[in-house]
Amino acid sequence: FAVSEEGIEAEEVFFQTRRLPWGLQLKGGKLLSGIGYANAHHPHQWDFADQNLAYELLLGGHGLNEKGLQLTWVPKLPFYLKLGAELLQGENEKLANHLGDLELPGLEESGAPRILSGKSGPRLFTGFVKLGPDLGYSSALQVGASFASSRSHQEVHDEDEDGIPDEVLDGTATLWGLDAVWKYDSPRPYGAGDLVLQAEYLRRKKELDLAGTADRAVSRQDGAYVQAVYGLFPRLQLGARWDGGGLTNETVLAGEKTAWGSSSRLTAALTFNPTEYSRVRAQLERASIRVDGEMEKWGRFLLQLQLSLGAHGAHAF
Repeated sequence: FAVSEEGIEAEEVFFQTRRLPWGLQLKGGKLLSGIGYANAHHPHQWDFADQNLAYELLLGGHGLNEKGLQLTWVPKLPFYLKLGAELLQGENEKLANHLGDLELPGLEESGAPRILSGKSGPRLFTGFVKLGPDLGYSSALQVGASFASSRSHQEVHDEDEDGIPDEVLDGTATLWGLDAVWKYDSPRPYGAGDLVLQAEYLRRKKELDLAGTADRAVSRQDGAYVQAVYGLFPRLQLGARWDGGGLTNETVLAGEKTAWGSSSRLTAALTFNPTEYSRVRAQLERASIRVDGEMEKWGRFLLQLQLSLGAHGAHAF
């Protein structure tokens, strides 16, 4: 559960089977999707204080966190292979935003009303594969590919805030991604000498009809991040990250293409773990972020204290 000034939100509440045959496992409820690598990790597991820009742009700060069902299969092979598929309700604002049945004013006073269609869930379907070859005792590698398809993505834009939407968009969205992580477990104590290299690439395409017209908007955006975390001394880690959003950032409307620039950021983080249940982190960022068509450059320093209370299960790879 996540607690903030606005209230308490359930991040994950699910059941998960333990004894299905043939390497199958079923999971259901509200859950973090298995797509990508960073998506399945809670904020307290992150190597940095904030979410990477690729996820912020394409999936939102919480990633793909939905209600639904997930089925995975891990066959008996001499290497690790995991195949997964999900049926999700479809409520993610960046990929499967669903406003339901809505009748909105026309473009002009005499114009016909613009209507959004309601579709029952599940509206979002995903699939993923993860592969881990056997590299011996000290090293581990996992590479993955993911795909998500939403059969309903809706947007309403009212730029001048006059109560009459400038654009009412209704259509579909797809996303695919690649991810890789390599971990080295040093024989030195408490994480000293450990090294983790991690990278992801995500690309999203939205095909949306412009209500009240015969036009269709097709937009493409992508994002990526690359990061490394090294154990300088026992319990002390140094992390470095480059992340970017909108490396491709374009929309084609009525045959006319409009493109925007990308956003990028460099981050360094020094993390001290006094115990398994506490963490202190100092983080420095330098960013160039595209906001309303203008490039804003800024630096930021973050100081984070993290405490874990009570029993806690082992984290995923």
